[in-house]
Amino acid sequence: MDPKGIKIVGKHIEITDTLAKYIKKQFSVIDKYMHKVISLQVILEKERYKYNCEVVLHTYKKVFSVKESDESVYVAIDKSFNTIRNMLSKYKRKIVSSKKHRKKLVKTVENVALNLIPDKKIEKS
Repeated sequence: MDPKGIKIVGKHIEITDTLAKYIKKQFSVIDKYMHKVISLQVILEKERYKYNCEVVLHTYKKVFSVKESDESVYVAIDKSFNTIRNMLSKYKRKIVSSKKHRKKLVKTVENVALNLIPDKKIEKS
């Protein structure tokens, strides 16, 4: 994903340049797991003693949302990235396996249909 397409929002926390670069570096490889990403929003929030990182990823057909928290902002970002990466790879495997299953199903239906139709020779009159 293009790093410019990542929207970073901070609640009760200032988004520094190093933090923004770190987030963009982590989430720039999302295209490897899912094509047709429409938007990606990273929301960082500071509570008393912990940081929350919420990621909302809009794709063509589905919306993925993750919320992770930790005492370190970088660890919270890493946790959310790992979680969203696992979700995307699981979804991609599901799509690929369903396509393979459909192809096998179509081939078996075609084979059964061919076996049911007897070969008729057309006689010329």
